Amino acid sequence: AGTPAKVQDYLATQAEAASASYLVCDFAFGTIGFDEAMRSIELFATKVMPAFK
Repeated sequence: AGTPAKVQDYLATQAEAASASYLVCDFAFGTIGFDEAMRSIELFATKVMPAFK
């Protein structure tokens, strides 16, 4: 959770620490509804993922 920039920083730090080459995300879990999950997916795809090309 957080801003796209905070998520980018967190993922970059974790990927480097774990020498990760891929990421698996789960945007719909627990009581998260469809609209909220879709908003998270759209933000992740447009604001976070481009930093890792």
